[in-house]
Formats: sequence, structure tokens, C-alpha cells
Amino acid sequence: MENPTFSIQDIPPTLLCYAVAELDFSTLSPNLTNSTLQSLKSCGANQLAGLLSSFTTITSETLVSLGSLAVGLSPSVLENINGSILKENLQSLSTINNWSATQASIIVSKCKVQSDKQINADTLKQLGSLVIGVQSAEIKTLKSDDILSLANNSILTGYMEKAPIVLKKQFVQGIIQATSKTKKTIFQVVPAELASEIPVSNLLDSNLNVSEINQMKWTSSQVLPITNQAQCKSYFTRVGQANIDLLPQGSPKRNTLLSNAKSCLNINSNIITKDNLVILGSLVCDLTDKEIISSDSYVLDALKICSSFTDSQKVAIVTKLKAQYGAPSKWTLSNMKQIGSLSSALDSEIMKTINKSVMIKFFPGLLSVLRVQHKTTFTSVITQLKNSSRIAARDSLTCEEKLTTDSITKQMDLIVARYSAAQLNICTSNETLLNNLNILGSLAFDDDQLKVFKGILDMRLPGGVPNEYLIQLGNIARVYSEKEIRSWNITSVDTLATLIQSASWQSNDSKINEMVYRYLQLNSPNATFDGTLLTVLAPYICSLNQTLIQNITSGALRNSSQSLEVSTCNQNIKNILFDKMKLGYSSVNSTSNAYFQIMSPVIGGARFSDLINFGKGFPEMDLSTFTTLNPNEVKTLSVENIKDLLGSNVLDINTISSSSVLQVWVASKTQMEVNSLGVNATAGIKSPVPNGVTSGVGVPHCTLYLLLVCIMASLLYMDNDFL
Repeated sequence: MENPTFSIQDIPPTLLCYAVAELDFSTLSPNLTNSTLQSLKSCGANQLAGLLSSFTTITSETLVSLGSLAVGLSPSVLENINGSILKENLQSLSTINNWSATQASIIVSKCKVQSDKQINADTLKQLGSLVIGVQSAEIKTLKSDDILSLANNSILTGYMEKAPIVLKKQFVQGIIQATSKTKKTIFQVVPAELASEIPVSNLLDSNLNVSEINQMKWTSSQVLPITNQAQCKSYFTRVGQANIDLLPQGSPKRNTLLSNAKSCLNINSNIITKDNLVILGSLVCDLTDKEIISSDSYVLDALKICSSFTDSQKVAIVTKLKAQYGAPSKWTLSNMKQIGSLSSALDSEIMKTINKSVMIKFFPGLLSVLRVQHKTTFTSVITQLKNSSRIAARDSLTCEEKLTTDSITKQMDLIVARYSAAQLNICTSNETLLNNLNILGSLAFDDDQLKVFKGILDMRLPGGVPNEYLIQLGNIARVYSEKEIRSWNITSVDTLATLIQSASWQSNDSKINEMVYRYLQLNSPNATFDGTLLTVLAPYICSLNQTLIQNITSGALRNSSQSLEVSTCNQNIKNILFDKMKLGYSSVNSTSNAYFQIMSPVIGGARFSDLINFGKGFPEMDLSTFTTLNPNEVKTLSVENIKDLLGSNVLDINTISSSSVLQVWVASKTQMEVNSLGVNATAGIKSPVPNGVTSGVGVPHCTLYLLLVCIMASLLYMDNDFL
């Protein structure tokens, strides 16, 4: 702080949360740190995330003061805490929810160093929520009685459900082995929430009891081989209650689910009864247009849970709606409320026929829900509404309805569709814009509409945008030029954060680079790339140029509480960020799971040797992460190297056959190697021809010592000509 006599104790408790960004615990005494923490608890974990990274020394008293907020401590901070302190506070730490596997692994590892006790049921129960940080190999050392005791502990198994896949798998395998020594079935012992880890082979060998398996959480690959016609209805009822959007629409797995459900329910035509629609649940989202039209009218209610529709489905839904409610021009507000989210299936031609007052009363509520829950559908509906407004108004240059605070509050997102840029220009007064800048800046206007607001602000504020309006710009900030941004008075990280987080920036928008540069310029030498700033910039790191990227320190990367989003970065930037992260975590075992989890967000910059090193820890890399790797580094990996990285996920390798990383690898390998990995593709390198055999078309040519083999080959060759 600029005033050396000013103390943090002089800040009233009610204002302390607003000063979080200016606090630095590294300068406070332990007693003052703890008392300040008590006052800051009401601020919430999100607001304190950046602040918690400034801790240099964590004492037992600090952890007590933090309480549940300790979950906000970054892995790098946890690494620096003395193991004895963590062990001393294990009882309270074990009751905190939402630890990541990385955090839990660090805490468990450091506590273990402080104890010479062998792991058993009691020690695992004491870990509570931290059990997800236990190494899977340690589960193998448990006695049968211990593993059965743990399986019967609902609190621990609840935590175990959130554990890394390898740990869950080993835990369930241990339960199965222990169960074989009892008179119980695995369905009576394996916790319902962990049933997905039971191998199908164990299910086939078991005596099935519907009442036992009905409440367990199964995957389709488990249940389809073991269920009969009666049992499958219960299974698909549970599938229908799940979030089908976790699988991409049109994906083989999603299509298979619906196909199997139809077989189970004996659905052999386009006509689906209400009872079967109820069982299908979310699976109705993949019904064809013919099935929608032919099915029971309940299909309209069933389809309301769907996040989006294909064009053919939309046509079928509209046909069904007209049959039930009549012509759209006659639809009332009550009808629209009954139609609800299905209104996303309406095109602009239909929307223009709906009564205007009904539209104004209905769509603001729908749009506010869609904007949060289904952004793609929100964009689609806005587009149709815009088109319908243009059809109806033909971009009239007269203002039928001035924008007022009242109309803005009531219509919200609908304003985006109802007013073209030209209409906004004549319907928006200076006073209305300034009084409602925060709301209008938050709406999804296109750039042409936003430029109208900017033009009004330019006339109203010829000297530039003052700070009090700067933080209210929202999406309007997107249409300012880089030159104009260089004149903004971005004097605090709070202002910078608001400008970035309140607008819908592209992840690689160069204007963010200008804002960051301006902030650093105005606040030099005090402003640096610390953990707080990097937390704000993490989703937009690719917007920064190489000069700014080079200024990011390894320490800042360690202290950031947000993972970097590097998907749109060029390869050079990915490499730089990976190297900086690697340096920042050089003290962590490079083959440990904790290290892999820490490095995963920037793994696109990993070199060949790094990938080999990751593989030594058998990380079970998911396929989506694999596709982010540098193809030029992956192509030098052997089949075994890739299997070490992917683990059991290699079985689904063909689902990413179109990815550049796999295509480049296939192009650099022989057919034998490609086949060995299980990839259904043609290799780029022809397999070498054995000595003594020359390639060519027609009957094979051989040297004398292969004569007998060649005779047989020739006979087979000639024989094939007559088949």
C-alpha cells in the first residue's frame, strides 16, 4: 500500500471483500493473517481464489481459520505446507468437499511421510474426502476384511465415486475378490454408485436378482449382455432419466442406446405409445420426424427436455403443434407457455404470425433460461426472432417503440431480436443507454448493434470512457479498436477482470492483449503477471502475444487457480507455456499422477521425451486430451508408448480416427504397427518385403530356398482365378 502507516485492520469488515485484490498475506504477521481470514470467510471461495495463492507460510492456525475455504489452496501452495501440519489437521481437512484428485494426492502423500502406519480400513476412513488421493497400488495391500468394511461405508464409497478411474477400478476389483470368500453376491457388496467398474465377465458368472441390480448404476456395455426383456425396461428407464447430451447427437453410442431401447420395448413401427415414451425419457430426443408425427401426443411433452433439434425434427414438431393448438396466429400466451421450450423449433415464418403482445410477454423468460442452459439453442432462437422481426418490420427507419428502462427490464434478450441496428440508432436515447449500460452491455447483440451503442457513447463521452462506465461496457467493449483500448484507464486488475469476464470474447482475441498491455503499462512497476492476473487470463491466454507470454513466470503459473485454455494457441506458444509449467513444477515427481494432472491443460506443448515420461506413470489419458498433443511429437511414439499413455482408453482409439494427431501417427507407421494399436486405417509406410521375395503384380517370384512355398502360393493364386 502507498501509505505505510495504513493497516489492514483499518479496513471495515464490511468493505474487506472489495479489497481482496489488493491484499497480500505474505506481508502480514501470522496473527493478523488468521484474524483477517476470519473476516474474509464471508467473501466466498471464488473471490478468495487469487488471494489464497499469496500464502508463503501455512500454519496449523491458518488451516483452522480457512476451514472449508482450504479447498481453494492451489497444488503449489499445498506442496509447500509441512507434512506434520497437514497430518495435525487431517481430521478437519478430511471433511472438506470438492478437493481435486491432485490436491488430495499431495495432502495424502505428505501425511503418509509423517506416519509409519500401514494402510488399513481405519486409515482410509480417516482420510474421508481425501481418499481420492490414495494411490491405487495401496488398495491392493488391504486385507479382505478391510475392503469389505470400506465397501459397507456409504460415506467413503460416496467419495470413492469421485476418485480417478484407476483407483475406483482397483477398489471394486478388491471388493470382488473379497466377496468370493463370502456367501454373498457381488451385487450385495459392491456399492451401487461403483457398479460401473464391475467387469462384464463377473456379471456373466453371477446369479442375477432383479431386485438387487435394479438400483445400481450400470453402463450399457454391462447391462445389455445380462438383462432379459423384463429387466431391460428398468434399465432403460434409468437411462432415460440421465443427461443424454453427455453423448454427442448422432454418435454411435447414442444411436445404439435408442436402438437397444426400441428392441427392449418391442417398438417395431413409427407409432410409440405414451407408456414407452415415458420409459424412453431423454432418448426421445433422437426420434425421427416420422416417429414424432406418428407417436402419441405425449411426445410433445417428452421432447421438452431436449436441448436441440434437427431440421427434420423441427418440421415434425411444428406439424404436431399445429394439430394440437391450431394455427400459430391464434396461439395465446397460455398456448405458448404450454409449448414452452418447443418454441425453439419455430422458424421465422411462423414467429412473424404469432401475436406481437404474446411474443413480448413469452419470449424474454424463455431466452433468459436458454442463455444459461442451452447457448446454442439460444443463438438459434435469437436468429429466428431477428429474421421474423425483419420480415414484419422490413427494417423500418421509424421508431415504433422507444427503448426505456421499463421496456429493457421487461424484454431483456428479446430486444436483441426486435431491434435492428438501424432501429436501435433511432430508438435509443443517450440517457437510456447510460442508465442501462450494464444491462445492454450484457445482452447478445451482434457487432452492428453494438457499434450503435458505441457511437452514442462516443458522442456523449467525447473525452473517452470514464472508469465508472468502462466497467459497465460488457459486450460493447468488443467493438472498440485496439487504438482506442490503448487510451483506456485500466488502473486495477479488478477493472481488467471486469472488462474481460463481462464480455463474450473469442479465446484468441488480440484486443485482450491490448487491454493487458495497457494495464501493465499504467501500473508499472507494481503490476506483474502474478497468480491473480493469470487466473483472470487463463481462458484467454492465447490472446496474448509472445512478448507478454514470455513475461509470465513459473511462479505465477503455480499460483494460478485456473487451468490455462491453450486449444487456440499456436504451437510455439503451447511449447513455451509447457516449458514454463514444467519448470514451475520441477520439484514434483514427473511420473506421478499429480504431475500429469497438473500438466494436462498445457500438454499440447509436451515433447516426445515428456510423453514417454508421462507414460511411465500409466496416467490413463483420455482420448480428448490425446487429440490435443503435438502431432509431430506423437508420430515418433511407439505402439507401446501410446498404450502406456492411454491405458484402457486405447480400446476406443477408432473414435478419434479423424483427428490430425492420429492421422499423422498412422502416416508415419507400418501396417503392422497400426494394426497392433487397433486402428482401422491404412498405414503410411509400406511393410518391408522379406529377403528372397520381390514385390509385384501376378504370381510371386522367389529364390530357390523358397521354392516349395512359392509352388503352393502359385497354385492358390491360379485357383483364385477360377472362383
